[in-house]
Amino acid sequence: MKMQKKIIASITFAIIIIISLFTINTQAANETNHTGTNAGNTSNTSSEIVGKKSSNANLSDLGIKPHDFSGFKSATTSYEVAVPEDTDSVEVYAKTQDTKAKITGAGKKKLEKGENKVEVVVTAEDGTQKTYAINIIREVKQEQEQEKVEDSDEQTNKVEEGNGLVELKIANVNLSPEFKTDIYEYTAKYIGENTKLEVEAKTTDESYVVEVIGNENLQEGENTITILVSGKNGDNVATYQVTVNKSLVDEEAIAREEAEKKEKQQKIIIGAIGVVVVLAIILFIVIKYKRNRDIAEEYYYYDDDDEEEYDDEDEMPRALREEEEQEFSQEDFQEKEEDEEEIEEMPREKIKEEFLNNYKARDEEIYKEEKSGKHKGKRFK
Repeated sequence: MKMQKKIIASITFAIIIIISLFTINTQAANETNHTGTNAGNTSNTSSEIVGKKSSNANLSDLGIKPHDFSGFKSATTSYEVAVPEDTDSVEVYAKTQDTKAKITGAGKKKLEKGENKVEVVVTAEDGTQKTYAINIIREVKQEQEQEKVEDSDEQTNKVEEGNGLVELKIANVNLSPEFKTDIYEYTAKYIGENTKLEVEAKTTDESYVVEVIGNENLQEGENTITILVSGKNGDNVATYQVTVNKSLVDEEAIAREEAEKKEKQQKIIIGAIGVVVVLAIILFIVIKYKRNRDIAEEYYYYDDDDEEEYDDEDEMPRALREEEEQEFSQEDFQEKEEDEEEIEEMPREKIKEEFLNNYKARDEEIYKEEKSGKHKGKRFK
């Protein structure tokens, strides 16, 4: 009985599962059909949009290289720009708003002097066209200015050719400013004892007559030399004047020599001061060294005996050194320490005075011993 119930329950459970799966599949199929219908509608709409061509023939950017202009707007189709005279070519660049639109008229353009008109045509996808125009003006101001300068030079040459002298020279004198036909007043400086200066003048016309006044009997100070240029009929063509400042000596050269002499003296003084400073430093070092040596010698003493003198204790024979160490008893050490303490308590000047007195007496004793044939006593530090 129990077995039958289990079989019936299993069959019922299986039927429920089958019914559930069937229901799910039916719903999925309906959703799929609905989605497919929507997709078909969308596809049709897209195909309709794709099928329509763009009529956008606008530019997003336009200009030239080099000497570009500013203020571009897609709605503005006419522009003007000026470039220098030495710009013989430019490159026109353009960019469309719609990538499917096409451009003609861009690229490198050769420029003539004056106005150069460039047109850039934009063709949209559907064939719509739009034209942008650029008027490039190649300037010619430099050429005009050059022509004006040439005209001015020609007029100046005409004036110089018919206006008195083309050359003026005075011996041993430099004119200021530099000579020109249309400059009539000059200054100059002469250094020397001559009372006459030779003047060389060349006229613009061989028929002109030159008369020089004031180049003789020159005095110290200012002298005026006048050069008169006259025509064939004796009429005055031009008058040139040179103010000559004469001096017997070159005051500027003297001033330079004095300045150089003063500079040398200053260098000598500085050098002497340097030498004095160096000598002072050397003297200070020597005095300090001697003073330190004298102070050190205050602590030397001598032992009067007939033994050989040794400057360095290590040079003494070992036997002699041991013998002296034995002779130098503990009492001697104590006496030495007491003497040192007494010396430390004494004023430095008193110590030095006593040392010098003992040193002098010691020298006299050594002298007597050497004279009598005896050796000096041994010296210790």
